[in-house]
Amino acid sequence: MIKFVFLDAEFNQTSEPRVNPVCLCWDGEQAWHHKELGERIATKARMEALRDAGHVFVSFSVESEARYFHALGLDPREFQWICLYLEWRQLLNHNADLMYGDHLSGRVTQFSGAPDYSLAGALFRLLKVKVDTDRKAEMRKLIISNPAEFSEEHKREILEYCASDVTHLKALFAAMIKKYQTKFPKEYLDSGKLHEHMLLRGQYAARTSIMVDLGYPLDVDSTRNFSDSVSRMLHECMSDINDQFPDIVPFRWDIKKSLFIMNTKPIRQWIAQQPMADTWDLTDGGATGKKKELSLSVDVWTKFFDFKHNYPRGNFGAQMVRYFKLKQSLNGFMPRKEGAKTKSFWDSVGSDGRVRPYFGIYGAQSGRSQPSATGFIPLKAAWIRSLIQARPGRAIAGVDYSSQEFLLSALASQDEAMLKAYESGDVYLAFAKQIGIAPKDATKASHKFERDLCKSTILGLSYLMSKVGLARKLTNDTGKEHTENEAQALVDLFDATYPYLQGYREEIATRYESDRYLQLPCGWCMFGDNPNMRSVSNMPIQGWGSSIMRKAVEFAQDAGLDVIYTLHDAIYIEYDSGKYAAIDKLCEAMDRAFRFYVPDNRKARANCRLEADTWSLDYPDVDDTIKTPKGMEVLRQKVHVDGRSIDDYKRFKQYFSLSRASENDLL
Repeated sequence: MIKFVFLDAEFNQTSEPRVNPVCLCWDGEQAWHHKELGERIATKARMEALRDAGHVFVSFSVESEARYFHALGLDPREFQWICLYLEWRQLLNHNADLMYGDHLSGRVTQFSGAPDYSLAGALFRLLKVKVDTDRKAEMRKLIISNPAEFSEEHKREILEYCASDVTHLKALFAAMIKKYQTKFPKEYLDSGKLHEHMLLRGQYAARTSIMVDLGYPLDVDSTRNFSDSVSRMLHECMSDINDQFPDIVPFRWDIKKSLFIMNTKPIRQWIAQQPMADTWDLTDGGATGKKKELSLSVDVWTKFFDFKHNYPRGNFGAQMVRYFKLKQSLNGFMPRKEGAKTKSFWDSVGSDGRVRPYFGIYGAQSGRSQPSATGFIPLKAAWIRSLIQARPGRAIAGVDYSSQEFLLSALASQDEAMLKAYESGDVYLAFAKQIGIAPKDATKASHKFERDLCKSTILGLSYLMSKVGLARKLTNDTGKEHTENEAQALVDLFDATYPYLQGYREEIATRYESDRYLQLPCGWCMFGDNPNMRSVSNMPIQGWGSSIMRKAVEFAQDAGLDVIYTLHDAIYIEYDSGKYAAIDKLCEAMDRAFRFYVPDNRKARANCRLEADTWSLDYPDVDDTIKTPKGMEVLRQKVHVDGRSIDDYKRFKQYFSLSRASENDLL
């Protein structure tokens, strides 16, 4: 018989290396910890006793409770956890029964609204319990205020509030199990796999809490200067684009606000004159029934002008994407104005100069993490990542899987041509040779254009891009106009070269329609109400990669490494500068994790290449390459600058050392 402990914690100082415990409630018991060292010690012993007796700890947000345990001196990784927030996200993952209908946040349909992922949202949807969210917000505000002492009245209110969250957890957990029973086959439920997979998700939430508490290091002074220069950077970008396009003038000066704003009318007139105008997305008009207009959202611009690092001057679409992406990257860096509800980047920065972001684990349908970009610099423009910097004596290293999804697709489909392409060391050049546009003795240097063409094709088709989208991508990436017929020819060559991959994708679609769900090796599931078959076909490979990343974090942490964050297919650690054996340990963890979910009969071909870089203030000013004790080649830098963003870095680094910029400087 499995024994459960249902619990909830309240704390503050979330940007610090250890949160400040306020109180903990569990199964009818409670403990007040604010300024009470003796109570903290007693609760620590109580939690250890429950753990040793084999209890599973159930909370709505394990990441939060795990940080609380860490602050009490407990290692949360030593406990068994079930996170109801992650289970709620799992149950909502393309499950129309729960996604659509009445939510606490309002009516959700296939075409509007979003499910409420909060505890209050789950209680309303599953138990019809309506929580007073205004009261919750009021209590959270009180707790976060962190006075030297809480009054007896406030202490009583906080304990009651904390206990009230625990009250419904057991019933909520039971309701979730019932929903799972309607979705999964009896064999899966009877096997105990559901419980095992819940524990796996809960364990990763606990491991994430360790990453959050560590935080990633920041060059605080440079970031302050940069943050103070946000308005200036946007102003200069908009002014430059106006200079490039005097006949359009996409930004106009607002006298009242003393800043540039978007000049929407001439921008829409320009779009209307372009060949893609007929397929350009429109605004929905909103609830007021306004006239639908050509959308100016960044998603639409990037659909037609998919530029990432270089934005050709004189190309209006590229320059608008440049503006939108700069604005996105700068979002959150300006200090939050008093009374504003949106968070600032600085809300995530602790007094130790380290950033503790929200990682958004299992945030995507594939199980990938979706961190909040506000406090997560690695999701910003590549040149902004140079602000991530360890103190002297310490270094950061990142190791990523090279062409991971290509190899996973090859292993899943058992496509021999794909496997050989990967084993050649350069999948893009190998594809160019396989389809005959490059000779067998071609190199990256001798046939750069052909390789770039094949790279764009492979990356586009990995997301099942159509000939329309691929033609745009090829044109944007290569700088040479490509027609839809030319794009289709490449699609046909790809399909003919890797026929088993196409069969695998068809098999996925058939299985999804038959079983009404897809499940990853780690247990994460997408249920059967996703109408987008392109999305469905992408899920198993992307999800397999996310399963591997979580397992790699587990192995790396257990090897004693300080994992500070993950990004797409890469893991980043902090270590003592010069002690490159830490990079070898990370490589070993990632190599082991990659093979973990590979079937035994395919492990021999599961050799995913790893690429590494490292940076530290202790390293030379000039970039060089070093070898680790086990022979891994690693790019070494003093400041981390992605090679693709060098021009941007040179352009913007002046703002890292500028004195405080004044809004008046813009006039």
